[in-house]
Amino acid sequence: MLRHVQEGNVVRQFDKIAEVQSDKATVEITSRFDGIIKKLHYEKGATAKVGQPLVDIDVEGDVKEDGKGDGRIAMPAAKLAEKQISNPVRNIEVLKHPPVENLTIKAMPGVRHFAKTNGVDIGKVRPSGKSGQITKEDVQKSMNVAIRANVDAAEYELVPLNAFQKAMERSMKAALNIPHFGFHDEILLNRLSGLRTSLLPSIELRYGVKVTVMSFFIKALSLALTDYPVLNSHFDEPNHSLKHYRAHNIGVAVDTAHGLAVPVIKNVQDLSVIEVARELSRLTEAARENRLSQTELGGGTITLSNIGSIGGTTASPIIVAPQVCIVAVGRTQVLPRFDENMQVTANKVMPISWSADHRVIDGATVARFSARWRNILEDTSTLLLHLY
Repeated sequence: MLRHVQEGNVVRQFDKIAEVQSDKATVEITSRFDGIIKKLHYEKGATAKVGQPLVDIDVEGDVKEDGKGDGRIAMPAAKLAEKQISNPVRNIEVLKHPPVENLTIKAMPGVRHFAKTNGVDIGKVRPSGKSGQITKEDVQKSMNVAIRANVDAAEYELVPLNAFQKAMERSMKAALNIPHFGFHDEILLNRLSGLRTSLLPSIELRYGVKVTVMSFFIKALSLALTDYPVLNSHFDEPNHSLKHYRAHNIGVAVDTAHGLAVPVIKNVQDLSVIEVARELSRLTEAARENRLSQTELGGGTITLSNIGSIGGTTASPIIVAPQVCIVAVGRTQVLPRFDENMQVTANKVMPISWSADHRVIDGATVARFSARWRNILEDTSTLLLHLY
């Protein structure tokens, strides 16, 4: 508190009595009466209590000729509100929320217009500018507080997380500690699409399984891992080491009505494309019927997500710790590309997005691994050798 008067000073209405700083602003307290300062209830710099008298004033009508007051004791604060005041000593109180008319609101015309346009009472805005100036940002913050209050007050239903969502929560918390390295590329699927179209009827008739394009992606990923085993690892952070796995246990993200499930196709390195297709079909059906076991959900060494089945192109996939790599394939589109003769041709282009744990995997390794996977899918001859 900063005091502007001393005991015995003569004051007029609207003369400054003191400056009081609340949690919202510094407020000037002015006299509501003509008279003489009878008593100061607080020393300069002291903390004034909310609702307690600040000063006592003898009104001029009761001032003696020698200029001193009559020495009457101040009445309780409640009496001050009465129209007929029997005691001439007046109390100036420290108000928790001073009336707006007693404050000097500092705000530029543009800020006042902004507040008025958005229905904000500028007298209730907490200033942050120099010398108590209200800024446009202060008005915006006041609006945001009101919006949050409305949202909090809205009706809602509390829905507990299901098992898939709880698992996703745990995985994402673990992923927060992983510095993700992102890499994007594209794969031309003209040959693979033609191969699948020509072989699909006979395979389905003979083996009773529909070979989806994802089956080729999964097998090709396993073939690429043979050349880059470091991507088929778990990071053992406490021991500062990588666990290189012989088995290619590839997790496949599946969108279900229950949430995101990631069943794992085990030992893909030992499976043919047709066997991968059969296992993928079984696990996908089990995921959508919520019948996956813990064994079918665990043990993954790398993950493949098909965001393109929903409609996306590129993504920023989140690594499933302690794995060190994940790839997301986007929606295949027919786009113009130059062929080897520099002629523009229509191509089936699939975007791919990688994320790797940059603590243990460098960007060059991811780029080379991606190129190897792309070559296997674009050439198709290697896949033909592993079809049956």
